[in-house]
Amino acid sequence: MGLSELTLGQYQTVYNALSFVIASFLGALTYFILTRNEVSPKYRSAATIASVIMVIAGYHYFRIMNSWTEAFKPENNLYHPTGLYFNSSYRYIDWLLTVPLLAAELAIVTCSDRARSVSSLAKYTIAAGLMIVLGLVGELSTDSTQRTIWAVLSTIPFIYLLVSLWIEIGKNLPNIPESARRSASNLRYLLVATWGVYPIVYMFPDLKLTSANWFVAGQVGFCTADVFAKALFSLIIHWIAVARSRAEGFKAA
Repeated sequence: MGLSELTLGQYQTVYNALSFVIASFLGALTYFILTRNEVSPKYRSAATIASVIMVIAGYHYFRIMNSWTEAFKPENNLYHPTGLYFNSSYRYIDWLLTVPLLAAELAIVTCSDRARSVSSLAKYTIAAGLMIVLGLVGELSTDSTQRTIWAVLSTIPFIYLLVSLWIEIGKNLPNIPESARRSASNLRYLLVATWGVYPIVYMFPDLKLTSANWFVAGQVGFCTADVFAKALFSLIIHWIAVARSRAEGFKAA
């Protein structure tokens, strides 16, 4: 949707949300690097993937923040659109890369059958690609009907991916030490809670929720969901990896 004038509070709310996301990813990246040796070599690649996810996500949010500051200029206590495009589509490129990596990170730590995890990962990658590409086409569409059609098409792989990950986590709960089993089970609820934000915010323009307040709410919603779906999700997987490592007799040097 087209950008409108924003108050100082509205502009700063989005700016601060973007800053919080970048700080969260940098903090999580630092944690993964410093605690990598607490994970046994069997699961250590998951810590590497988590670090890569933080770098990819942090980079794209840095670009989104740059685009945000270029899209508005202050004048008479309001922030007016400069005419430059606010490129929030960076998020879709980010998701295209990070969603399959999140699935790989999950598979490495929770699955005991490597062959099945590789097969599942291939299906998840295809589903994630379809979900994001179809959603991006709709996001770039200015026609409400076309946008809705692409949204429905994107929802099909979205539901498949969400249900598949829920089932996959449930199947592998018995393989996870008791100390981390509750955290692993909670991953499913975290998936539903965070991923559920994306289609809701996506539909704001179709629901005619086009005021500046709804625009700001949408940006903050995406920021919040990304922190939980990437940083917190990866942190929980990392804690599970540490618990499995210890249960299997690994001792950090």
